Amino acid sequence: MSLATTLNHEPINDYFKTLNTEIVKSAEFVNWTQFGSGNAGYSEAVFIHPTDPNIVFNFPDMFNSYRSTDGGSTWLSLTLPTPKGGGF
Repeated sequence: MSLATTLNHEPINDYFKTLNTEIVKSAEFVNWTQFGSGNAGYSEAVFIHPTDPNIVFNFPDMFNSYRSTDGGSTWLSLTLPTPKGGGF
């Protein structure tokens, strides 16, 4: 499988088709960590900035959007008001 470019998303699309139809095990060296903002539910989508892994956007199933600028240690609500713009 070749790397996807901005002009060719087939490898990415094929990968997600596989995830939707098969159980895919990660490599033994992968250490999964749960993350999220508060009781955000499951994530509909997560985007990590391509050149700065500290910038993360999380879109949970709770109709909100969150941004982290410290790799997920703290989260700021982008759609629901929080006191003084506070994060979690």
